[in-house]
Amino acid sequence: MWRHTRRTCTKLIQQSRVHVLPIQSQRWAVQKDFGEGQAANVAGTPTFFINGRVMAGSVKPETFVQAIEEAIKTASSHLADVTATALSANQFII
Repeated sequence: MWRHTRRTCTKLIQQSRVHVLPIQSQRWAVQKDFGEGQAANVAGTPTFFINGRVMAGSVKPETFVQAIEEAIKTASSHLADVTATALSANQFII
């Protein structure tokens, strides 16, 4: 039984299409991601950005909903201002 299981696992691994990156490639990718996180002032994971608002750590779903709703209101208000300005200046682009 064990030999059959071992043989089956070995065969599956050999047929697998998973490719392992060389360690240097992995190190470069991790350093790149880490650098991007530092540039964005990320101090830990998970960290989310919603319309420029940083939400780090354990965040309640209600907090996400509130942040998204605020972002929608801000975007809608900004769009209305831009539209009004374009209409008043007769600069509407279609």
